[in-house]
Amino acid sequence: RTENFTLRNITDGANDTLIARSPNVNGGNNPITEGFSISMNNVETFGVNASRSGWNETGDPKPHQYFFATQSVSKVSDYRIVIGENIGFGRSTEREIEVGTGTFLTAPSIDTNFKVFNIYTNEEVDFAYFDLNRDGATIRAQSCDPSGNNAPKDPQQPDSVYQAPPQGVFSSVSSITGQCSDLVYVIEDAREFQDTLTYRFELRTLISNNILTTRNPEFGDTLEVFTTKPFSRNDRFQFRMDPENLPSVDSDSAKNALDEILVIPNPYKVSSIMNRKLQGAAGSKTERFILQAYRFLQP
Repeated sequence: RTENFTLRNITDGANDTLIARSPNVNGGNNPITEGFSISMNNVETFGVNASRSGWNETGDPKPHQYFFATQSVSKVSDYRIVIGENIGFGRSTEREIEVGTGTFLTAPSIDTNFKVFNIYTNEEVDFAYFDLNRDGATIRAQSCDPSGNNAPKDPQQPDSVYQAPPQGVFSSVSSITGQCSDLVYVIEDAREFQDTLTYRFELRTLISNNILTTRNPEFGDTLEVFTTKPFSRNDRFQFRMDPENLPSVDSDSAKNALDEILVIPNPYKVSSIMNRKLQGAAGSKTERFILQAYRFLQP
């Protein structure tokens, strides 16, 4: 949880503290300093920033949709999955994983056609990988290896028989028997936990009339997932106040503007026969107005 923020002036190497540990990080008012004020709007709930996340590919058919969830320990980070040209572009790490309550399976270390990167730290990260969408799947076998009348049609070859991709290809399939996707588990340090599982990636295949309408990601495809996250101690926002960004008054223009100001006696009483008459005890009288004009002087 974000507790506070500090604002410093670092002009020409200075380190002057203007605001020290202000708790106003959720829209509260902060004091005006150096001629401006700061307003912070913190995001306190974790989730996927859908407007920034997704595949870079825009062709047709599109890659399968993605699913992203916390596996064990959440971490303030963003991620990128890059699909390579060949199997062997990446390699998974052997890891025992709890796939159900009290049920543990070991994901083997195998060559893959993808790598996983932490965008937030700009590092490649380890991952565990269950390759389910192939022959001999040990989890949801019927859905992961559809055959016969249950097999879906390929969107690029609707008349062909479905064939599972080679081992190591990040993939997914869907048929009348259900949905099946490979599972990717990110392995990294998070808070006080070392070498732990943070998040899980899956693919979500779209299907219509038992014909796949999305495809497995291919070479050149990149998936980026950005999360909504609170401000953290790693965040630094730096901005510069340049002369062209500051309000200013041109002295010559100000002098010329004074010539446009009309100066009249003060006060100046006026009345008009068009004014309505007010009835009073002493009879009628004309309503009068007072105009006051002030001369504006250049500061």
